[in-house]
Amino acid sequence: VRNKDAEAAGRMRVTNAAIAGSWRRCVFDYSLDPGRHYAPTVLDAHTLKDHQTEHADLLRIASAEIDWLYEYIAESGYALILTDASGIVLYEQTDATLRSTFRSAGLMVGADWSERREGTNGIGTCIAENLPVIVHRDEHFRACHIGLSCTGAPIRDAAGSLVAVLDASTLNAHGGRSSVVHTMALVNLSARLIEKCLFLRRFERGLVFRFHARPEFVNLQHDGALALADDATVVAVD
Repeated sequence: VRNKDAEAAGRMRVTNAAIAGSWRRCVFDYSLDPGRHYAPTVLDAHTLKDHQTEHADLLRIASAEIDWLYEYIAESGYALILTDASGIVLYEQTDATLRSTFRSAGLMVGADWSERREGTNGIGTCIAENLPVIVHRDEHFRACHIGLSCTGAPIRDAAGSLVAVLDASTLNAHGGRSSVVHTMALVNLSARLIEKCLFLRRFERGLVFRFHARPEFVNLQHDGALALADDATVVAVD
């Protein structure tokens, strides 16, 4: 009994404020049982198609970036997941040899990975906190997910509102949190590229002023962009 109590206490010693806040929501807001098996919540084909149609521009832009990122990390045991702002998986890219493993964990197109459904995780907690997050192994609230290590980055529209999450999840991260920090950097980079493309797509028929302290970086990822009205009023800033 003492060993079990020590194990439970170890799981509860969560130092990351985002993880601690998520665990509180799982207990007090969602009444989730960490040890209970919940079947994945997956949209029917018709509802999923509606979701994908609604986010057609996002899917066109993000899928190209996800496919590129997947080629960069291929055969490293990761699944790349794109969800909408509610946590519904719209697109995924996974090693074919691991697809059935990830699907058994509920990582599939149409699945709902909001905190309310799946507890603390890289997608749902990113949405709830509106910040990039790492949820590493036993930081997941639900016991069935503690083998996963997830890194989620928000994708925002030109108004700064959350529209999507890009997540990389793996079952192969056996070290500490530091073992997935490099993955978080890649996911954040891809999320920012998607945001930039969404911004330029949104204002492609208008006037966009792009700038950087070093002129050679104008029109590259890290420049700034202002969308202007005809009278030079600033409409949006990336």
